[in-house]
Amino acid sequence: MPRRRDYGSRNYQHQRNHNGYDTRATEATHRRDVLRRTSKETLKVIPVITRQLSPSINVYHSTKPSCEDLPRLHPRYCPAFPERASIRVLNEDTLNTAIQISQVMRTGGINPRVHDPRPLIINFASYKKPGGGWLNGAVAQEEAICYRSSLAVSLDERDYPVALDEAIYSPSVVVLRDDMASGHRLLFPHTPAKDL
Repeated sequence: MPRRRDYGSRNYQHQRNHNGYDTRATEATHRRDVLRRTSKETLKVIPVITRQLSPSINVYHSTKPSCEDLPRLHPRYCPAFPERASIRVLNEDTLNTAIQISQVMRTGGINPRVHDPRPLIINFASYKKPGGGWLNGAVAQEEAICYRSSLAVSLDERDYPVALDEAIYSPSVVVLRDDMASGHRLLFPHTPAKDL
């Protein structure tokens, strides 16, 4: 015999607001609406920011290399770092962590021989849709990066679907917002475009 729902239970009452609507569903709908507006605003502000960047920074550019396209690294070009790589697993926002690493790199704190302080981010992205569901308010790693940066404008429909041995490389992604926990506050114009 199927169990009957106990509508008088504390758990059921907790999930309903004073109008009888499911609170979690209402919150999820509100969050999606806010994120949809955030995505539209992000797309609107990117051209304004890019006009103020150096011409060498093209946020609209990406390439789609595959394992077959890339040559193997010749041993003589191996960086031969004197110390082993240090690996840490963090439960952090991807872009917050990249910004922290970039700041350490700029001060020469990790390896003074490295001249480019930009960290490489591996984005576990949708293989079939540019930006995943970011225009519809979805929340996953790729969407979180798109809400906060120029990544979405570097992704082109013609590069999809992405095969298992392929990747999309976007070399110039500009971070233009705080993280979701901080309300996705726009950093620009308070922070000059060149400092983003």
